[in-house]
Amino acid sequence: MQACDEDPALHLEFLANYIAELSLLEYSLLSYSPSLIAASAIFLARFVLQPTKYPWNSTLAHYTQYKRSELSECVKTLHRLSSVGPGSNLPSITEKYSQHKKEAPRHSTKGAATVAARKGDEPESGKDWSEMWRRSTSPKVKYSSATTVHRNSIDR
Repeated sequence: MQACDEDPALHLEFLANYIAELSLLEYSLLSYSPSLIAASAIFLARFVLQPTKYPWNSTLAHYTQYKRSELSECVKTLHRLSSVGPGSNLPSITEKYSQHKKEAPRHSTKGAATVAARKGDEPESGKDWSEMWRRSTSPKVKYSSATTVHRNSIDR
């Protein structure tokens, strides 16, 4: 097993770094502050790795100083950028992460941007987060040695 698989925090860091690094060469992301991109990359990585778990919490909001609703547009942009997959115009970033031979998850993140855009910054009280997501999206998790996170379009 890879060290990345043995340590969920390392897997989260790896995926968030990958998503954030994709943003470095994207002109449309220049309008977002680096801290907003970092927070949005963490949000998206947390959603990808644990789609049935609420991806944002009060601790993250406190330390990043961003509410989930403030991440919405940036999460959507990062999602579109990272959805391109193999053959994108950013092969050097993909190659860089593939050299580490870390397992990258391949998930559907169809609901990631929807979560960020929902009103309110906490899950609806009295509702189980995972049950709420089962109704809105049904992500299937597969692991491969590909470094690109494959996603369905959020616009479907």
